[in-house]
Amino acid sequence: MRRPKFVSEMNNFVPADKHEPTDPIPVTTIPDSLDKTTISYEKNKVSPLLHHTGEGIDEFIALNDKEGYNGETNQDISGIKMTKGSKKKRIVTNALTILAILCFALGIYFLALPSIVHKNQDDAAQKLLEEVKKNPDGAEITVRAGDVNAPGSFSPGLDILVRPGEIPDPNRPTTTEETIDRDTVITIKTDTIMRIPKIDLEIAVAPNVKSSSLWVLPGHYPSSVHPGKKGVAAYFGHRMYGKGRHFNRLDEVEKGDTIEIQRKGKIYTYTVDAQRIIDPIDLGKYVFEETSKAKIVLVTCHPIQKTGVPKYRIVIQGHLTDTRDAE
Repeated sequence: MRRPKFVSEMNNFVPADKHEPTDPIPVTTIPDSLDKTTISYEKNKVSPLLHHTGEGIDEFIALNDKEGYNGETNQDISGIKMTKGSKKKRIVTNALTILAILCFALGIYFLALPSIVHKNQDDAAQKLLEEVKKNPDGAEITVRAGDVNAPGSFSPGLDILVRPGEIPDPNRPTTTEETIDRDTVITIKTDTIMRIPKIDLEIAVAPNVKSSSLWVLPGHYPSSVHPGKKGVAAYFGHRMYGKGRHFNRLDEVEKGDTIEIQRKGKIYTYTVDAQRIIDPIDLGKYVFEETSKAKIVLVTCHPIQKTGVPKYRIVIQGHLTDTRDAE
């Protein structure tokens, strides 16, 4: 007797000689029906999702057809759920990323805003200076309020100008800055140039001390005399945070230094007599001083600080020592 050849991994084989019996069980054809054990084995081998019910090969084929018809397995369904969850997670992540970028951009903007405003202020001041040099009778420009004044740049002033001998009214209204919408177009005028060689300052001067003007230029106090006249010509300006801007370095001006005021074709030179640090309540006696001489007073805040209102004022006093024609 010859031993059979193996022809598959399922232990199905054909004998070497079809006329000779095989040992132990010959399998040469697939019978019309298979026993339950064989069906269970084949079903489990083909698809782990099928379970034996004992109904034969027809059930095996039907179940396989049903699986193919549905087109989804438990693994497929799980994959779809994971895909939907991943998509939702990506949407949330992207939204948070965009929000973080926006917050970062806003933070940068508000950090940069004071520098932008300061540049706009300086550009406007420089333009006015150039214009008044060309036209000594006066110059003006228009700017958007929000471009030259960042919110919170300056605190309301506490200056109380009371003439000597007068007593401040305890019921007087609180001093506040004028309220101007940021989109309002404002006009800033000048007919005067101030020069202080000691601190390398040359800047146009506004004819008033309105908040909107002081954002760009120091201003002449309208109730005081004009330069060259008998009495006190008073000028107010912000201290500013940038070195050399407006009256930022006014504390460096000392007795003997000079201040030039150019207006209407004339240049008036004042020599500094004193620098004082005073309380705001005492400003009146310097601005409204009764005198037969032509004097000047420059006023700004002290000390420099970025929050709150400075407690003191610097007052620079001087007297007229020369008058000449502007070139």
